[in-house]
Amino acid sequence: MSTNKPAVIARIRGGLGNQLFMYAMARRLAQVNDVELVLDGTTGFRGKNKYARQYMLDRFPISGRLANESERRDPFHSIRRGVRKWWDKHKAIEHRQYIVDPGGLDDAIYSLSINKPTTFEGYWQSEDWFSDIAEQIRAECTPEAPSDDKNVEMATLIEQSNAVALHVRFFNDPTQTAQSQQVVDYYTKAIETIRSKVDN
Repeated sequence: MSTNKPAVIARIRGGLGNQLFMYAMARRLAQVNDVELVLDGTTGFRGKNKYARQYMLDRFPISGRLANESERRDPFHSIRRGVRKWWDKHKAIEHRQYIVDPGGLDDAIYSLSINKPTTFEGYWQSEDWFSDIAEQIRAECTPEAPSDDKNVEMATLIEQSNAVALHVRFFNDPTQTAQSQQVVDYYTKAIETIRSKVDN
């Protein structure tokens, strides 16, 4: 089903953190324009997907609906998306149907009037894109507490002990330097910081 009704269409991809940034930027733009928010949770996970990423925003009480075939540019989404990006490349922002993250806050995109279905692609990794509705975004991106026996048991153990958590982001061999992971010294300092603040 194809429609020219104004909408913000966010092409979701990457890990959960990236997906949340994409959602937040698109949610704010759709809200200030009073148009529908549409989430393409399919095409961004096709093809090369080294870490087997998948759409995960459905775990949250978010706003918006999933894109239909037309909004995903199916079939042949990759070719059709490439042609659209090439066609729009030299157009003014307000005349584009496909907008790619410029790599930082862009006033023209931030204040864009949405008068047609417009697809947004990229990671949009800055709170500046949605800082004016940050509390709302936090509420919408807060998952409900799981109620299954295993999680309830773990929550009880955590509450009854002197527990701390350390998240380890690790993709490569520890002897390699990679942009996608932190060096060992980062974790050593994190543990030292925890020890300085927690008695036991």
